[in-house]
Amino acid sequence: MMRRRAYYVLTVLTGLLLFFPVGCGEQPGDAVPGTDEEMAEDQAGQLLPPEDIVEIVLEAQDGEVTPLMEIEEFEPFTHPEAGPQEASGGLCVVVPKHANREREAENQKRREEGKSPLPHEGKLVLTFEVPEDDEYYIWPRVMWGEDGGCENSVGFRVNDGSELVLTSGTYMTWLWFKVPPLDHRSDLPRAYRLDAGEHTITFTNVEDNIRIDQVYITNDPYAAPPSGQIMELVEPDDFSF
Repeated sequence: MMRRRAYYVLTVLTGLLLFFPVGCGEQPGDAVPGTDEEMAEDQAGQLLPPEDIVEIVLEAQDGEVTPLMEIEEFEPFTHPEAGPQEASGGLCVVVPKHANREREAENQKRREEGKSPLPHEGKLVLTFEVPEDDEYYIWPRVMWGEDGGCENSVGFRVNDGSELVLTSGTYMTWLWFKVPPLDHRSDLPRAYRLDAGEHTITFTNVEDNIRIDQVYITNDPYAAPPSGQIMELVEPDDFSF
């Protein structure tokens, strides 16, 4: 069986994703799911791996980054339990610590006045291509801040689909985030039905002091990135659409 792998350089794409942040540490699970009807398929049944496996690795720093998000050099360190922590290419995209302080103060006043809060500013847009119509599984590599609570969430959207807030309780270690399926009976990641061609992934600022390093995309429902580790970049195949 031939395995087909691909790494795509990210291109610039404009767009804006607006949503309101969740409260600090209110979500103990992995994500707050949206309600995209086009993805509401039964994922609880057994799936067979595809005959031709597609693997795509995206680098966060190659995407379109809008303030308050920014590209930052990552200083490696050793976590007492998880071991060495490094970023691919030594760079990652971050929402800096205390970046949202002014907006949070402004929103507190708006709430007191009975007004709706404003979303935080900043986004990362990644553009990629898939060679064939299929269901794809998307794993972001993220790191939450050291203070716990309010430093463990980032917005996530594929194309113009439902908005999610990815959140978990693991801090100061790189983790490959498993987006939960719509069907709670399934142990597989959420499946995104993508047509051959170009697509986008958008991350948005929900809480500060978070980092994004890579995104792994595959059509194999059982393929999972190695726990917390950097994914190797592979040369692209020449796909024609």
